[in-house]
Amino acid sequence: MAKALVAGGVRVLEVTLRTACALDAIRAIAQEVPEAIVGAGTVTNVEQLKAVTEAGAQFAISPGLTESLLKAATEEGSIPLIPGISTVSELMLGMQYGLKEFKFFPAEANGGVKALQAIGGPFAHIRFCPTGGISPANYRDLPGTEQRAVHRRFLAGSGGCAGSGRLRPYYQNCSRSG
Repeated sequence: MAKALVAGGVRVLEVTLRTACALDAIRAIAQEVPEAIVGAGTVTNVEQLKAVTEAGAQFAISPGLTESLLKAATEEGSIPLIPGISTVSELMLGMQYGLKEFKFFPAEANGGVKALQAIGGPFAHIRFCPTGGISPANYRDLPGTEQRAVHRRFLAGSGGCAGSGRLRPYYQNCSRSG
């Protein structure tokens, strides 16, 4: 699937740590699809951050933020971490560690577009990646159009789709639409 996504123009790939094979998938993508920028999602502790780094991830995304993750992410040799936030206090804590990119999660449950517009006002220099309830119908309403990253989930079928030429037109269309 990683080869098909890259062929379709989607180079940044997030593999979530929700299955036993996630680290193997990160390792395989890093080795076999060097033009992909592979990262790890659902990183919830320092041990996972270290494991995904060793597997070849180039970035990590967490659903939340903790002091221990922030400390580990700002140490020498760490890959970039995009922690999840849902409050201004969490945002400011991450900023104290020098972070400028955050996942707003769960976006819709925390007020969606209106909440992100309100939070983004005093923090115009911060970049947000909203996830959870963001859809093709509402993502264009997000503030900071020029700085926006929107998470889009692609799932492999039970038979897998790695390298499938049938995926290319679909992913080319997705990468152009947003």
